[in-house]
Amino acid sequence: MLTKKTFWIYLIIIVCVAAIAYGTWSGIVHYIISNNPYSLEYVCFLHGYDLSLIQGKPTAISKEKYATKIKTIKEETPFLPVEYLFPDEISNNEAIFFYFAETITPRSVSFYRIELYVECRWNFEEFEEEKERLETIEADQGNSILSNSLFQLPSYILVYNSISHFHYALIDEDNYLIRYISLVEIGNLDNIVFDMEFAPTKRIQDSDVADYSKFGKYSIV
Repeated sequence: MLTKKTFWIYLIIIVCVAAIAYGTWSGIVHYIISNNPYSLEYVCFLHGYDLSLIQGKPTAISKEKYATKIKTIKEETPFLPVEYLFPDEISNNEAIFFYFAETITPRSVSFYRIELYVECRWNFEEFEEEKERLETIEADQGNSILSNSLFQLPSYILVYNSISHFHYALIDEDNYLIRYISLVEIGNLDNIVFDMEFAPTKRIQDSDVADYSKFGKYSIV
């Protein structure tokens, strides 16, 4: 016969085992997040979340509308270097904009899944000023670094795979055009909306970046 004392002993044991099991599972999840560039896909798979393709495409945007949108985005993403990478204002010349964001919370772990793409054509003076701004960025994550081989175009990099985060700007000298890109936990390159040639497909240690320790070693492919 189960006594009251035995009941409480069994109950305590069950609670302890459950707590240890939950802690172990949380540790596994956090390990996946920290060590695997496909972490979001894995975790969504484990918890039954549908990681569908990001919908939409980059479209033209006015200078006024951009200023409003980017201000809101910067206020909503203080944990990202968007504040430093993207200009507060764009040129009166043509500009293209795309933004997608969602939060996925499997159990106690929250993921921010973000794709932000801005393509802006500047005049010569603006272009030179914007390059200088990008070159002298000093963010919480560190200063920007110039690479001439990580992408097909020269790039200023702020973050490159800090747990599947990529924040960089591509410089098109011939057309006075700069592409600003932020990718956060997008899963894989099938989810991006812009051309693959502007995506982070190369490993950082295979580029001309001398000190890549702060960026992590691998891209998302």
